[in-house]
Amino acid sequence: MQSSDTFQYSFFEAMLKGLNASNDETLPALVKERCGVELKHPKRDYPPTINLNIIKTVRKYYFPDLDENDGLVELGRATARGYHKTIIGQVQSATLKIVTIDRALQLLVKMLNSNANFGKRNLIKTDEHNYIIQFRGDVFSPYFAEGIIKQFLKNQSLSQAVVKTQLIDDERSDIKISW
Repeated sequence: MQSSDTFQYSFFEAMLKGLNASNDETLPALVKERCGVELKHPKRDYPPTINLNIIKTVRKYYFPDLDENDGLVELGRATARGYHKTIIGQVQSATLKIVTIDRALQLLVKMLNSNANFGKRNLIKTDEHNYIIQFRGDVFSPYFAEGIIKQFLKNQSLSQAVVKTQLIDDERSDIKISW
């Protein structure tokens, strides 16, 4: 990570929307205490370390009974649900319903890349029903991304898809998608 690396707060707005957290009075105080972020008066961008702390705090708060990875998957799903509640998410959802799965997955990877100015996510098609999304130089949990991808595929009427995360090292992982 470099000091110039940033992650857009809008991603967390989608997460909070997906968790229906707008009326939660406890979470903003908890995030301010543990992460130093005012949820009601956010900045546009934050460094990855702060975002990692927000994700960790929100995961523990909303999914305390799940192990870390399962909680991150559920938090990723909530983030994708929240994104689809935003105006841009609704427009993109309508568009995604009329494109091929190839194009839909390309757009998903583009959206994932647009929320951070570090790391790279690449889509590889291995055959008609198998894809790999490579995450390189990414400090965020691939399980969080797995949840986003699972919800995305459900929204694309591909809820039968199998999504598996393969960890390579601390900053590299592959998420395999098949149906």
